[in-house]
Amino acid sequence: MAKLPILSGKEVVKVFGSFGWSIVRKGDEGESSMIRIIEARVLEPYRVYLTFSDGAAGEIDLSGLTDRGVFTAWRDRGFFADVNVGSHGRSLEWGDELDLSADSLYLTLTGKTVQELFPTLSTEGVRA
Repeated sequence: MAKLPILSGKEVVKVFGSFGWSIVRKGDEGESSMIRIIEARVLEPYRVYLTFSDGAAGEIDLSGLTDRGVFTAWRDRGFFADVNVGSHGRSLEWGDELDLSADSLYLTLTGKTVQELFPTLSTEGVRA
């Protein structure tokens, strides 16, 4: 079971800021296809079972977030259980209040880094 790290301050900006793009994989036909969540099931307490469009599947433990900021809403177990797969499978959503990106959940579940997923991906500095 994958567990999301507990991050704060600059760490959040550094880690989640790096997910400013969408994870795109080349299909067999050469067409791009985004990693999407195709199934989400709640497993108590604070765990979800996810299946992704490329077949990756497993549990993610979100309990490390329950005492942080907006995620305290999950203390209401009914609210946590009311999770939905967002538009086009690109996020998990709890109403209009909370969401987690499919990209970060996929990387957490698989343990892969962006560089492992896309060895030819290069990063550029910020251009103003």
